Amino acid sequence: MRVPDSLCLWAATLLILPGGLCGDWSVLYPQTSICAVPGSTVVIPCSYNYPSKDRLKVNTVMWCINDTDCIADSETKHYVYHSQTPNNRLKFSQRIRYLGNKMDNCTLKITDVGISDQETYRFRFETNDPQGRWVGQPGVTLSITELKIQMSPTGKLEEVREGDNLNLSCVPEGCSLTQTEFTWFKNGQPLSSPWATENTLRFNPVSSEHAGTYSCALKGHAKTESVMFALDVRSEFNTLMIAAILGLVLLVSIATLVIYICIRRKKAGQLKGENSRNMKARDVLNNIYDEVLQPNIPESEHMQRTPSEEDEVCYSAVSFPPKTASCQETNDSSVLYSTLKR
Repeated sequence: MRVPDSLCLWAATLLILPGGLCGDWSVLYPQTSICAVPGSTVVIPCSYNYPSKDRLKVNTVMWCINDTDCIADSETKHYVYHSQTPNNRLKFSQRIRYLGNKMDNCTLKITDVGISDQETYRFRFETNDPQGRWVGQPGVTLSITELKIQMSPTGKLEEVREGDNLNLSCVPEGCSLTQTEFTWFKNGQPLSSPWATENTLRFNPVSSEHAGTYSCALKGHAKTESVMFALDVRSEFNTLMIAAILGLVLLVSIATLVIYICIRRKKAGQLKGENSRNMKARDVLNNIYDEVLQPNIPESEHMQRTPSEEDEVCYSAVSFPPKTASCQETNDSSVLYSTLKR
């Protein structure tokens, strides 16, 4: 194919495509939904087209939210951006920048986005022809979500041990981000390693030195920092130390119990010995007392003895002090003597 023929074919293609040389009225949104995290900057790409560009001229461009026709009034509606009126929403006044022009580019930039910015955005342009105006449908839906850290493989934190392989990923909840560079923080300090700019931290394997609290943020946007994620790594050394300490505590407890039992038994034995000695002493005293009261005299001899002899023996054993008394005793003396003999 000759060069002139290829040029003609290319020109014909432009005429057929929407928005070509004799293009139609249109607004093109490359992305109809955009996800962002709080504190980040969002760029909504946009382009527009209209016919008879040699005759028509764009006078006014505007962005609005949740308004299908994008026609605002001073009382109930406000524009996100309007090229010819200050009737813009106050919350966007310092955060909106129109990056487009009045020819074909309608890109919009929003800084420091927040949850309240979750809306559907539409672009409208007007020309010098009263009938020459257009609103881009369906618009761009902006979703705001928090960053969070996910661990894979999934599992409980207390199950992470030294030597395991795991990843920490910085992801938004429920959507995907176009930005691919991140900043990671450990214990509040940014990580300077080259691999700390990706959305995933890889620990192959993990060690006790990796334990700490982690967070992530979009690179260059500190306000987008995620919630802290605590990573606890169980060291094998710590496990052995814990087992040794538990074993030592158990051994000490058993030894204490054994010593306590021995002391109890020893005290019980001492008490039993004292009781036995006391009983023996009482037995000895009882025997002595019995011998004092009743000397060991054969029964036959005892039966043959006369009362006078018994009187003499008992008096001799008791050793009463000598007294001057008559040899003939009264009945009262006989009663006393009988009592002592018993």
